[in-house]
Amino acid sequence: MKQQITIIKLDRLDVKNCLTSNMDFLKHCLSSLLLCLLICSYGIAAGAETVLTVTGKHGLSSDDTPIELTLAMLEELPATTFTSETPWTEGPTVWEGVRLSELMKHLESSTTRFHAVALDDYEITFEDVDLEQYPVILAYKKDGKYMSVRELGPLWIMFPFDDFPNLNIQINRARSIWQLQKIELL
Repeated sequence: MKQQITIIKLDRLDVKNCLTSNMDFLKHCLSSLLLCLLICSYGIAAGAETVLTVTGKHGLSSDDTPIELTLAMLEELPATTFTSETPWTEGPTVWEGVRLSELMKHLESSTTRFHAVALDDYEITFEDVDLEQYPVILAYKKDGKYMSVRELGPLWIMFPFDDFPNLNIQINRARSIWQLQKIELL
């Protein structure tokens, strides 16, 4: 069996046109990819990504449809800031977020009992804390900066341990759940 070899003669002009055409295509692809990345990062930076899902009985719908909250939605609620030391941070830390009592009002829920679930599936039931008396917050900023998942964010339930030393007990430290992703109202 004979193999047939075809030799194609190309001159320098043909090779240059081919390379130029492919480079234009590559530039177009890269600029399109860059545009997509910019749009996606803007959406995330603007708080368009769901950071908290709330399930259970609430007053925002008649069928208890889960509510997906973005960071931007949480920031529209009144913010509370306090400084407190914790076992997980070095020195006094400034925490900013929405009070859990304000979040419950926004959800039109009268409960102060809920089940909290973190990204790593750590979960705990939150109860027996007077959310009107104590400014327990759903923190989204630590020392003025948003918290990434790597920094135990984007949400962290935080107690004002320094302002209310009586709250600094084991069960409340266990309720200070970081990387919070879901609240189930009970």
